Amino acid sequence: MPDVLYNSIIIAEKPSQASSYKSAFKNTGTHQIGDYRYYSVAPCEVFPKGALIFSAVGHLLTLAEPHTYQGLDHLAQWDIKDIPMPVPLPYKYVPVKKTENVLKAIASVTRAAIKRFGISNMTFIGAADIDNEGSAIHNLIFRHILTEQEMKQAKFKRLFINSMEAKAVYRGFCNLENNEKDLRMAESGFTRASADWSMGLNMTRLLTIRSKQVIDEVVHKMNNKIPFVNERLNKLPRKIEVRNRPNDKKEISTLFNSDNIYTGEPVTVTADDVFSSGAARMGRVVTNICHFIYERENEIDNFVEQNFYEAHADFKAAKGSYRGKVEGFKTFELNELQQKLAMHSLVDGQSYAASVTALNTDRKKSSSPALHSLTTLQAYANKKWKVSAKQVLSAAQSLYEKHKLTTYPRTECQYLTNLEYDYLKGNLNEYKAALGWTNIATPQLEARKRYINPSAVEEHHGLTLTRTIPTQQKLAELSPLELKIYLEVARTTIGMFCEDYEYDQTEVITTINNLDFRSVGKAEVNKGFKVLWEGEEVTAAAKKKAKNTDESEEDANQSLPILKLNESVNGTVRVNNGSTKPPSRYSEATLLKAMETAGRFVEDAEDSEILKEVDGIGTPATRADAIESLKAANYVDVEKNKLIPTAKLMIICKLTEETVMANPIQSAKWQRYLKLIKDGVPGKTYMNFMEANQESVKGFKAKVLFFSEHPDVQKYIAVQILRIQKANANYVCPVCKSGQVKLIEKKDKSSSFYACSHFFDNDNKCKFIMNSSFGGHKFTKAQVQKLLTKGETGVIKTLKSSKDPKKPYAANIKLNLSSMKFELEFATPAAPKTKK
Repeated sequence: MPDVLYNSIIIAEKPSQASSYKSAFKNTGTHQIGDYRYYSVAPCEVFPKGALIFSAVGHLLTLAEPHTYQGLDHLAQWDIKDIPMPVPLPYKYVPVKKTENVLKAIASVTRAAIKRFGISNMTFIGAADIDNEGSAIHNLIFRHILTEQEMKQAKFKRLFINSMEAKAVYRGFCNLENNEKDLRMAESGFTRASADWSMGLNMTRLLTIRSKQVIDEVVHKMNNKIPFVNERLNKLPRKIEVRNRPNDKKEISTLFNSDNIYTGEPVTVTADDVFSSGAARMGRVVTNICHFIYERENEIDNFVEQNFYEAHADFKAAKGSYRGKVEGFKTFELNELQQKLAMHSLVDGQSYAASVTALNTDRKKSSSPALHSLTTLQAYANKKWKVSAKQVLSAAQSLYEKHKLTTYPRTECQYLTNLEYDYLKGNLNEYKAALGWTNIATPQLEARKRYINPSAVEEHHGLTLTRTIPTQQKLAELSPLELKIYLEVARTTIGMFCEDYEYDQTEVITTINNLDFRSVGKAEVNKGFKVLWEGEEVTAAAKKKAKNTDESEEDANQSLPILKLNESVNGTVRVNNGSTKPPSRYSEATLLKAMETAGRFVEDAEDSEILKEVDGIGTPATRADAIESLKAANYVDVEKNKLIPTAKLMIICKLTEETVMANPIQSAKWQRYLKLIKDGVPGKTYMNFMEANQESVKGFKAKVLFFSEHPDVQKYIAVQILRIQKANANYVCPVCKSGQVKLIEKKDKSSSFYACSHFFDNDNKCKFIMNSSFGGHKFTKAQVQKLLTKGETGVIKTLKSSKDPKKPYAANIKLNLSSMKFELEFATPAAPKTKK
């Protein structure tokens, strides 16, 4: 505790923020209580009696568990009849256990200052992020430390700044605002947190219990040949339809007879097989994401491929060859195309005299890409390097906190203020020298609105470089992913100062028998900013994609020969046929984009606009965790960078398909109401919203229970159960040949392994047991199946040695059934030994 006490208390949201605030003042001190560090500002013009700067280290208080409320001990157990849980409003907050010492430290120093100066002479400054959650964070701390009476007597101010540069920080503290707006923002933040907490807990309990019940009911009906009918539903005044798609209906029709009795083989699948013994983790954001994946899977399942036909031509001119096609004509009927050609006396495969009837060249240019937000960086990295959003966030956070090389990563913004731009311009040559890019021209020194837009910067600006110039030693300390991300941020930063990329785009119309064929080509004039991305590694997936590039895409980028207007050429007409492709499954990159642009899934214009204003569902900081939660909850498997839904996800989504939570509309309505609270609209309050939220939970419960009894829903679940049973055939134990190999996880998810279902059977014990990972690589389902059926995984290129984890190596992993150990067959020179 400092020797001198101060009467201004500043609460920042995170340590780096508190450090930036300290750096804006000259005479400062650093103090420590245990492991917790805070700062002091000596008396000055801004703070005549000095100030103390504390960091909240994120969230120091959290909502109390339902069973901790008086008289609600029974809520420690899960029961459908307790939903919605009768937790009294407003919900209470309690200290987070792992950071309780931080809260105590802030409280002890603050209480000492109050004792000296008196509460009426104290000023409390909220300086967390300038969003609703930030306001909630520091106001919770104030309310925890101070009594109700003290809250009325003390003075409260709010810091609103959009840059962490010292000048901006100092200016912000000179112009503090009263906390009227801050309190409304905090109430909006409390409302959002409470509603999500309540909805999440109630949904998770309801769906976990009811899903397991209905799976057991369905299996029972299937094995005991009980008709899938519900007399109660049949007596309703109108028939309630279930949205089973054509392929669902087709598959169901092959499994059930006219009496709705299952006619297939016995079913051995249990609810635990579907759930992997885990809960149905649900909430507003996760439910939306699950339904994105569910709807996409249904589109794929019900996709019907169609052949299409176009008229193309290959031309030979005096100075080279080129391709063209009849623009705007694409048909699914071959006869229609043949008739089109016949009208011009043209036949597929025949050559004809042709003429260049139009020739136009335009000089085009494009500027360097915008700076990254967290979402765009995660999407780029997932697409290019096949790494998860969580891994990108972790690496970007390390570059920010540990290495001090890049700015705060959890940002939605892609713009800078002039303050950041000025120091980046001042350090430009030093950045280039450190990275070996001195030969890259950077003449664009005027701030351009594409990158510099202070009005678009709210709590955090776009991702860019800090003032720190990296040494070669510092760059060598970075992990491979940290280095890739640092270089990508450096490229987008330095690209702001580079010349535009320029090229000439030429459009040619070549006419055969009065039928026009269009050709487009481009010729590079100035690489400009693109030199920054030269030599970037081309992944195997990118190479494969290049091989399978659509012909029309190739035509748009072809290199055209030198042509003259009215030049005579020779053209060979050909019918080009292709086929429509089903939509691709989501990758993390495309799912992040879907979350960010959720407004396009909403028909109502006002709801759509609200979602655009708030950048979709979730936030940049929470989207990675939301995707990780899908994996942890066994909702998706990741194969070849694609998110493949499990039967668990498909069943949960079927049960919730008709509820309001299945659609981003609900998020839009929430965000609209939260904005009204923030704006201070009369009648829009925490209590009103939460009471309405309780009614929403009741409605959600009623619909889930109703549709879980619907025969069509139960038949759909039967199909999913059979898919699991079919998949389980690939998990037959290779030792005893009778058991099923299953993934066994510790309760805390800290480790896992595969074992035969008879492994724990004392009467019929099987010895089969196998690690679920090796060399830092967690086996995919496909690799596990290969180990069980073929005894090897095939070459894995991302294995790491414990002695040198920065250098991945490639090997085929083989399973020795005698020793139950892995053996390596190296695809490259042997790496240092890794413990088996």
